[in-house]
Amino acid sequence: MLKKINIIISSLVILLGTANAQHFTNSPYSYFGLGEINHVTTGQATAMGGVTSSSRFGGNINFNNPASYTALNNQSYIFNVGVTAKQSMFTYKDATATQNNSNLNYMTAGFRATKFWAASFGLVPFSSVGYLIEKSFIDELTEAKYDQAYVGSGGLNRVYFGNSFKLHKYVSVGVNGSYLFGSLNKSINSLMTNGNFSSYTEIKEELKLSGFRFDYGIQTQYKVKETTIGISATYESNSQLKSYGTEYIVSTMRNSNIANNDTLYSADGIDDKKTSEVPDKVSVGIFLNFSNKVTINADYSVQDWTNSLYMNGTLDYYAKAERISAGLEYVPNIASFKYHQAIRYRLGASRKTGYQIVPVSNGNTSQPVTYAVTYGMGFPLKGSPTFLNIAFEVGNTETPNGGISENFFILHADFALRDIWFIKRKYN
Repeated sequence: MLKKINIIISSLVILLGTANAQHFTNSPYSYFGLGEINHVTTGQATAMGGVTSSSRFGGNINFNNPASYTALNNQSYIFNVGVTAKQSMFTYKDATATQNNSNLNYMTAGFRATKFWAASFGLVPFSSVGYLIEKSFIDELTEAKYDQAYVGSGGLNRVYFGNSFKLHKYVSVGVNGSYLFGSLNKSINSLMTNGNFSSYTEIKEELKLSGFRFDYGIQTQYKVKETTIGISATYESNSQLKSYGTEYIVSTMRNSNIANNDTLYSADGIDDKKTSEVPDKVSVGIFLNFSNKVTINADYSVQDWTNSLYMNGTLDYYAKAERISAGLEYVPNIASFKYHQAIRYRLGASRKTGYQIVPVSNGNTSQPVTYAVTYGMGFPLKGSPTFLNIAFEVGNTETPNGGISENFFILHADFALRDIWFIKRKYN
């Protein structure tokens, strides 16, 4: 058992060491605030529309509701590793651009040590920044040409440890303690050319943020003959993130007729500690299971960013974010020894509004809206309790009134490795 624990902890330490590279976006929407907030779920839940609060399945870890850990099989552990590949096509007016990225998405572990207590820990991306926005224009009065580039990278990570307790055969509760950390790197480069003269200005900003967050969950289930009915809820507390900012500015002027170039201005400095916030979040869900064949989940969540701080100030482009998710799973025969009857088939759909109000054409603003559908399957691996979960997600993000449109396709792959703990094996 100790060997298995050491392997998992070592894996998490390795992933933690490379956490700053595990961010998953090429979206211009990540320019604003803390970047694009990641909606991360594992295995079954991903293929069922990304349900969170209501998901309760012994074959995957639902770290979005810590009350679900008691669904893990008694005296067993599970280790989830997820990878994701995404292709996005952005459209704005007559211009289009295609972006591709892929990465190791999360690594989590969980175990149920007793009939009443289970636990989980892991590393999950929280937000992502990744964009390159370029524009050029000519000043009609001076005929000077301006080329500008906005570049961003980085994001926040979440390390969590959670516990779940079964208070009654129908009621489980849980709590996660999380540490959020990471950096947001943003720069603006501007080049002006006019005949023999040119000037270049570069502004770089790096924000390092960190803070703690707690989320609480409850799940209740009641069985009526062959039907199981469950309701659930989660509450994620407000997070106060402490921020340290480093800024670098350089401005130069060049004349092609003069050998020497002059640096007009160069400066760098560190800002005082400031506060950014992640507001509290509430979600509720419902769960239905019929004869261990058909499972239906549905969730609703809301998170109001309107008055949240960003670097000690409120932002006009923060908004209320809402998400609705629903999914279905079908298993022909969960106890069958025939492989094709043990495969799990999953469908889902979701709708969400972004937490940002972004600028669109003609000086207007708009709140992005995303629709997505998912399909996936869970494959048991012969000779082991391990599952391979595959999910395909197709969706569209629109900003009404002439904003940027994104069509995306995502491939999710999740390995759920399971084994037995706390049992001393005997050999004849």
